[in-house]
Amino acid sequence: MFLLIGFMELMETVLKAIYHPRNRYLLELDSSSSDNERESLALSVQSEKAFQAFANVDVIGKSYALNEIGSSALAAALHAAALFLKINADWDWFITLSVADYPLMTQNGGWKNCEDRRHQHSKNS
Repeated sequence: MFLLIGFMELMETVLKAIYHPRNRYLLELDSSSSDNERESLALSVQSEKAFQAFANVDVIGKSYALNEIGSSALAAALHAAALFLKINADWDWFITLSVADYPLMTQNGGWKNCEDRRHQHSKNS
């Protein structure tokens, strides 16, 4: 089970890079994201054929303020774990990731890096 927290611009990139059909994913946009961005992410997930086929990616509808080093990060992880238990209680591990955690090594052993996109996003903001 993966909880992926971040902003819209990199969420799909990170998800596609770490995606594996045997895992479950819960996506949570940060509180600065608009309802339109949440809807857009949900629609994007629903339109991706691999995600449709395995029905293993969910999007949290509403978020609250998160500080990655504070207690709010722990609260978000506990909230996500509770949601995962409602969705499917058959899991052995839980990993919380942020889009800022990149680069990562994928389950297939390859390195994925979206550093260029992160810099591109910060220039456009």
